[in-house]
Parts: sequence; structure tokens; C-alpha cells
Amino acid sequence: TILRFDTDSCFVAAGAVEEDEAITSGHVYRNNGLRVGKNDTWTEGLYEFATSYMEANHMKPRNARLWNIVRKTWEEEQSLPIFYKNFEIVRVSFFRRRDVMAWHEALTEVMPFRVLRHGWSDVRTRVLTMAMF
Repeated sequence: TILRFDTDSCFVAAGAVEEDEAITSGHVYRNNGLRVGKNDTWTEGLYEFATSYMEANHMKPRNARLWNIVRKTWEEEQSLPIFYKNFEIVRVSFFRRRDVMAWHEALTEVMPFRVLRHGWSDVRTRVLTMAMF
């Protein structure tokens, strides 16, 4: 397990973080911890790639609730939701799963190297990963 938080983050008081949490695939996120990212080059083609990847690999999103937020945000805003990223706890074993690693490899290591060419950000691919797996 890895704990990561930004250097400008701090706990200001007991109870400052809402208790309403959802756990998905070894990743904890606050229900109110999603926000819509602006529509920019960091989203161009990413949603379509994720849906075609799932179709090609005969996958259904494991976290249907989060995927519905992703889908709805894309349909209504032409953008993708992002987690507030200043505090994160991640189970490394989740990201070492073969299916998750294959998804990340498709994003970064397979021609045409989409993350590099399109500038897809980790904050957006993280939400998709959590919804898909």
C-alpha cells in the first residue's frame, strides 16, 4: 500500500474529511472527491479508447457506479471526471494485476503511444482504471 499526498496538503482539523467513502478495487475515494476536468487535449479520444478497449477485451466496468459517472460526464460535458489528487492511498497489488497492467500497457507502450502523443493525463486515466477494473 502506498500513501501519497501533495506537499501543500494538510489535515486542518479532526473530521475535516467526510466519512462517506466508497471502496472499489482496492482504491478508496471520497464520493465527493470527483470533479469535472475541463475539456482539453488531455481528454481528446480517451473515452473512446477506453470504451473500444473494453469492447475488444469483452469487459464490463467492474465499478458500474463510477463508470456511470464517467459516461454521464462524457455525454453531458464532453469531458471526464477526475479525482481530487492531493491525497491518495493505493494498493500496489491492484496495479500489478495482469488485466490492469495490460490496460496501462495499451495506453503507454503500444503504437501509437497514446499517452505520449495525446498527452492523456494520469489523473484521467486513473478514474477510468478505477471504473473499469
